[in-house]
Amino acid sequence: MKRKSFINAIIFSLLIGIFSGEKLAVACVGGCPEGTCNLASVTFDIPRSTITADTLVILLKSGNASLIEYRRAAQKAEMKIPGAMVICDDVDVASITQRLPARDRLLIVYPGLESVNVASLTAGLRELGYQSIVEFQAGIQGWLTYGYKTEETSQP
Repeated sequence: MKRKSFINAIIFSLLIGIFSGEKLAVACVGGCPEGTCNLASVTFDIPRSTITADTLVILLKSGNASLIEYRRAAQKAEMKIPGAMVICDDVDVASITQRLPARDRLLIVYPGLESVNVASLTAGLRELGYQSIVEFQAGIQGWLTYGYKTEETSQP
């Protein structure tokens, strides 16, 4: 139970940094030998709300996130990250609000195999009142590169 709380604290800290868009400082949380905690501090800049495939898996396992694939309408490949909702680039996001998750959920958006700019989807979702949106820019290629499996899907 102690390990789960520690992992949840790390995830929470990373999400705060991701959503703030500001510089994020990661500091020693204790247990360092006397006078070495400064060595454990790292500061880096997060220019956009993006994540890796491993972070995506952790967020999906938490049960508090919904996954959306944004793909070209003409995309032929019938694969997606398991559990993802598919939205094509020829669809007005406002017209499918009944299919979208609740506004208080974390949304993770990623491009399909035939790259499409997810920034337009993110902007549309923000206009609809969604504030907690993270982009998984690597998309399916990044997912497969990390060795994760996909599932088949037909065009929406």
